[in-house]
Amino acid sequence: MLLCMQSALQSLTLEELQTYRTEAIAALAKLHAGARRVHVAFADQRIQYQEGDAGKLEGWINTLQSAITAKQTGRPSRAPLYVRL
Repeated sequence: MLLCMQSALQSLTLEELQTYRTEAIAALAKLHAGARRVHVAFADQRIQYQEGDAGKLEGWINTLQSAITAKQTGRPSRAPLYVRL
Protein backbone atom coordinates (compact mmCIF):
# COMPACT_ATOMS: atom_id res chain seq x y z
CA MET A 1 0.00 0.00 0.00
CA LEU A 2 2.75 2.45 0.96
CA LEU A 3 4.73 1.66 -2.18
CA CYS A 4 1.60 2.16 -4.28
CA MET A 5 1.01 5.55 -2.59
CA GLN A 6 4.59 6.66 -3.22
CA SER A 7 4.26 5.67 -6.87
CA ALA A 8 1.00 7.61 -7.15
CA LEU A 9 2.59 10.69 -5.59
CA GLN A 10 5.59 10.53 -7.92
CA SER A 11 3.30 10.53 -10.94
CA LEU A 12 1.67 13.84 -9.93
CA THR A 13 2.85 17.24 -11.06
CA LEU A 14 4.25 19.75 -8.60
CA GLU A 15 1.12 21.86 -8.97
CA GLU A 16 -1.15 18.89 -8.19
CA LEU A 17 0.87 18.03 -5.09
CA GLN A 18 0.72 21.63 -3.90
CA THR A 19 -3.04 21.73 -4.45
CA TYR A 20 -3.56 18.55 -2.43
CA ARG A 21 -1.35 19.94 0.34
CA THR A 22 -3.25 23.24 0.41
CA GLU A 23 -6.57 21.40 0.64
CA ALA A 24 -5.25 19.16 3.42
CA ILE A 25 -3.98 22.15 5.41
CA ALA A 26 -7.39 23.84 5.06
CA ALA A 27 -9.09 20.64 6.25
CA LEU A 28 -6.75 20.45 9.25
CA ALA A 29 -7.58 24.06 10.13
CA LYS A 30 -11.29 23.18 10.03
CA LEU A 31 -10.71 20.25 12.41
CA HIS A 32 -8.82 22.52 14.79
CA ALA A 33 -11.64 25.06 14.55
CA GLY A 34 -14.14 22.45 15.73
CA ALA A 35 -15.41 20.65 12.65
CA ARG A 36 -16.46 17.10 13.46
CA ARG A 37 -15.32 15.71 10.13
CA VAL A 38 -13.67 16.92 6.95
CA HIS A 39 -13.01 15.40 3.55
CA VAL A 40 -9.81 15.54 1.54
CA ALA A 41 -9.59 14.57 -2.12
CA PHE A 42 -6.74 12.54 -3.54
CA ALA A 43 -6.82 11.35 -7.14
CA ASP A 44 -10.27 9.77 -7.52
CA GLN A 45 -10.72 9.17 -3.79
CA ARG A 46 -12.35 11.21 -1.08
CA ILE A 47 -10.86 10.56 2.34
CA GLN A 48 -12.70 11.45 5.53
CA TYR A 49 -10.98 12.59 8.70
CA GLN A 50 -12.76 13.00 12.02
CA GLU A 51 -12.05 14.97 15.17
CA GLY A 52 -9.52 12.48 16.52
CA ASP A 53 -7.74 12.06 13.19
CA ALA A 54 -5.76 15.32 13.22
CA GLY A 55 -2.50 13.37 13.62
CA LYS A 56 -3.27 11.24 10.58
CA LEU A 57 -4.08 14.34 8.56
CA GLU A 58 -0.83 15.97 9.69
CA GLY A 59 0.96 12.81 8.53
CA TRP A 60 -0.69 13.12 5.12
CA ILE A 61 0.40 16.77 4.90
CA ASN A 62 3.98 15.74 5.77
CA THR A 63 3.87 13.02 3.10
CA LEU A 64 2.71 15.55 0.52
CA GLN A 65 5.42 18.00 1.62
CA SER A 66 8.07 15.31 1.21
CA ALA A 67 6.80 14.56 -2.30
CA ILE A 68 6.85 18.27 -3.12
CA THR A 69 10.42 18.62 -1.85
CA ALA A 70 11.48 15.59 -3.88
CA LYS A 71 9.96 17.12 -7.03
CA GLN A 72 11.63 20.47 -6.39
CA THR A 73 15.08 19.09 -5.62
CA GLY A 74 15.06 16.12 -7.97
CA ARG A 75 16.08 13.86 -5.10
CA PRO A 76 13.93 11.24 -3.45
CA SER A 77 12.63 12.31 -0.09
CA ARG A 78 14.02 10.67 2.97
CA ALA A 79 11.75 8.52 5.02
CA PRO A 80 12.38 6.73 8.27
CA LEU A 81 13.68 3.19 8.02
CA TYR A 82 11.94 0.80 10.37
CA VAL A 83 13.70 -2.40 11.36
CA ARG A 84 11.83 -5.20 13.03
CA LEU A 85 13.95 -7.48 15.22
